Amino acid sequence: MYGARKRRRRAGRKTVLLLAAVTGVVVWTWPRSGDWARQVLTGQRAPQEESLALQPLNPSDGDATERLNVNRPQESPAPADPPRSPTVSPARTPETQPAHVSPPAAPAPPVASPPVAARSGAPIQPFVQLVSPAVRTTPPAQAAGSADRAGTEHLTSGLAFLEDDGPLQARNALNRALQAGLSGGQARQAKDRLQELADRLLFSKAVLADDPLVSRHIVVSGDTTGRIARRAKVSDYLLADINSLPNRNFIREGQTLKLLNGPFHATINKSTHEMHAYLQDTYVRTFRVALGEDGSTPTGLWRVINQLENPGWTDPRTGQHWHPDDPDNPIGDYWIGLQCVEGECMGMTGYGIHGTIEPETIGQDVSMGCVRLADDDIELVYKMLAVGESLVLIHD
Repeated sequence: MYGARKRRRRAGRKTVLLLAAVTGVVVWTWPRSGDWARQVLTGQRAPQEESLALQPLNPSDGDATERLNVNRPQESPAPADPPRSPTVSPARTPETQPAHVSPPAAPAPPVASPPVAARSGAPIQPFVQLVSPAVRTTPPAQAAGSADRAGTEHLTSGLAFLEDDGPLQARNALNRALQAGLSGGQARQAKDRLQELADRLLFSKAVLADDPLVSRHIVVSGDTTGRIARRAKVSDYLLADINSLPNRNFIREGQTLKLLNGPFHATINKSTHEMHAYLQDTYVRTFRVALGEDGSTPTGLWRVINQLENPGWTDPRTGQHWHPDDPDNPIGDYWIGLQCVEGECMGMTGYGIHGTIEPETIGQDVSMGCVRLADDDIELVYKMLAVGESLVLIHD
């Protein structure tokens, strides 16, 4: 009897030992706890695998960026959400917005990801390659000659690509030609060809597969033109125009839309009274402008902070007021409010870009400091520039 008990105890001990051994093996090799077991049993931590949170997103995952909300404004059901930074209400100074309305003057966040030098006090460079093709400082003779040669070479290359029906290569070469520097006649030739290419490739329904400035979007449930446009950093007006939408507030699920990958920016040359418009840093068009009398339009870098269609206006000098729909309203049908980011304009408020009922003044210094455009031009600029995203550089 005792022998049987001993045999059973011995068998039980063997079973316990066997179970302990099996458990040890499982704990040792189990993926989640193996490192913990090694540390407990040996006092050494095994090399750690890189955290999933640090792994780069797969570019093919089309909605990954949207889910993470990277570098994009918060969306809300409202069709025109204000940008993300604190609201700043510009005071009514020269040619400011109408006194009877208070448009949302909510500037966007600072220029995204400025270089380290800019954060340490160096001038901000929001779009390094955005230069006014009409203005070139006079460099030393050798540098000027080198720039002229480079510009001419790019121009020749661009025109050749046009002949060979290579519109994207032509646009790239012609844009480089403007940035490198061209003589007056050559600059006009390059700008004319680039404007034609913009009409063909951008301001139409055409989408070339390799064009980095355009893309397609298939409308999904919950989409609105405002939300889609904000993600593309363009205005919903322009999105509706390009896609020939009869009503910019109505799109249907499954509909394919052409998008321009914004934002648009502009430079204004005070000496030539010209505004040059760019999609990112690619030239698209030039407009003639009127500026402040006696050079009173402040130079500097500005951000678009609000827009008004059919605004009323009060003359700050006389107090005279014009209601919306008044054909005699001096600022016309569109107002684009600006906020200074840096430069001489710092601290100055109430400036903007608007239309005029005196088209004969375009090209002159006659305003109270704001930028005037002719009727057709202000309508297009109004549609191109996006609140909180577009920058305007005004320079001598």
